[in-house]
Amino acid sequence: MTFGRGYQSRLELDSQPTSVRWVRAHTEGVLRSWSAPEALVENAVLIVSELATNAVQHAADDSAEACDGGHGTGSRFAVGLWMADSGLVVAVYDQMRRPPVQQKSSLESDGGRGLALVDALSARWGYAYLSQGYGKLVYAVLSPPGQGDTTVALMEPTLQRLLTADAGLLAAVSA
Repeated sequence: MTFGRGYQSRLELDSQPTSVRWVRAHTEGVLRSWSAPEALVENAVLIVSELATNAVQHAADDSAEACDGGHGTGSRFAVGLWMADSGLVVAVYDQMRRPPVQQKSSLESDGGRGLALVDALSARWGYAYLSQGYGKLVYAVLSPPGQGDTTVALMEPTLQRLLTADAGLLAAVSA
């Protein structure tokens, strides 16, 4: 099986704090139905939770910048999951143009560790601005457990084509 031709799933939600729990439940349920290894499921659930939380928080924090005309929490975000033998891509599309920035936080901080967690649990992560529509995709690539980094073959242009070619994810929130 080649990457991007395996299983796919999408979920679109309002940018509300309660949406994050639905994202976690959806990701866990989908990956279990795909018979994903337990470690991959656990890591993906943590990663998607962090990425979705960022999408929701920044939609509320920066409502004037939102591409839906500045309605903030009235904005939407979408989650995409793609799995093949070579790994799993977890992506969150939001309507904000602000790039994700990994924070340096202390042990006493209440937050700011989300992208550090994503970095630690994934083979790599990044973001891509979409050529169609508004906003960005923040993605993490996870290798199957015990197989080392099998994502080396996924060069950035290939990954970007995979993410931006999924018009359903973009259309779900940019309409």
